[in-house]
This record gives sequence, C-alpha cells and structure tokens, in this order.
Amino acid sequence: MESERKRVANEQRSNGAADAEKIRADAEKQRDVLLAEAYREAQRIKGEGDARASAIYAQASARIRSSMPSTRAWKRTARAFAAGPIC
Repeated sequence: MESERKRVANEQRSNGAADAEKIRADAEKQRDVLLAEAYREAQRIKGEGDARASAIYAQASARIRSSMPSTRAWKRTARAFAAGPIC
C-alpha cells in the first residue's frame, strides 16, 4: 500500500516536472519573440531618426553653400582688398 502511494506520488511529480518544463520553454520562447520584435521596432525608429538627421544636415549644408560666394568672386574680392585703396 505504501509503495503504491510512493509510486503514484513519484509519477505525479514526474508529470508535474514535465509540465513545468513545457511552461518554462513556452515562456522563454515568448520572451525571445518579444525581445526580437522590440529590437526590430527600435531599429526602425533609429533608422527613421537617422534619415531625418541626414535630411536636416543636407538642408543646412545646401543653405550654407548657397549663401557662400563663389570661390572666384571671393578671390577677386580678396585681391582687391590686398591691392589697397583706389584713390
């Protein structure tokens, strides 16, 4: 009688341990999926931010270049100043 109860108890422990392992494996799988999705979303957001930053830099660079005199005009002005006053 006692040995039968021990056998049933061991069987139930074994079944419980197997169920616990399945639950742990499922939870780990869900965690991995969540982490992968979060990483993918973070990379997407980072890419959008990088694209916006590049666009802002390009606009600023174009604005600076358009406001700068051409090199030839600048050199001509520098030579004129170096030559001294006209009068």
